[in-house]
Amino acid sequence: MWNFLKNITGNGVASGVNATSDLVGTVWGSKSGRENNQHAENMSVHNQHAAEYQYRGTRNWFDSLVDGANRLVRPAFTYGIVSLFGWAIWGAKDFLDFAARLTSIPDPLWMVMGTIIAFWFGSRSIFKDKQKFAVDPKRVKAAYAAAGEVRKIMSVEQEVIQSQSENSNSVLRLYGESKHERRL
Repeated sequence: MWNFLKNITGNGVASGVNATSDLVGTVWGSKSGRENNQHAENMSVHNQHAAEYQYRGTRNWFDSLVDGANRLVRPAFTYGIVSLFGWAIWGAKDFLDFAARLTSIPDPLWMVMGTIIAFWFGSRSIFKDKQKFAVDPKRVKAAYAAAGEVRKIMSVEQEVIQSQSENSNSVLRLYGESKHERRL
């Protein structure tokens, strides 16, 4: 019995605290460990970025070409979109012909194009502008209120259309024949 009390008050409490601490450390980790991992990750990113701009003696013309092409995608795409606006202004007839041809492209290909654009531009904007994508409860309530107003207007319009349809059907019944039957 003395050993039982000794375990409860002495070594038993200390081992229980140590076991709980080990469990918490295993599940959530320690703050210093997280900070060390984040520092190592930041240094790795920094070193990788610095390595892109350092002189490499073994670099040949093909390496330079590939690096240039990788850095050219965003600016080329941006200038291409801006040039479309210029084309729409100064060559409206040709641009309208081009736009009409774009409508023949099937939807799955547009989805692929959207995925590519999201790859090049989306992740950067989401990463930099996390606050822009935060949900504002006031705006959500306003959107729901506006949607409710739109539903009311649409239901009133639907009732008006239905009553007009019923009125026109009753007028046609009064005459005994419809316009279509007269034409035939």
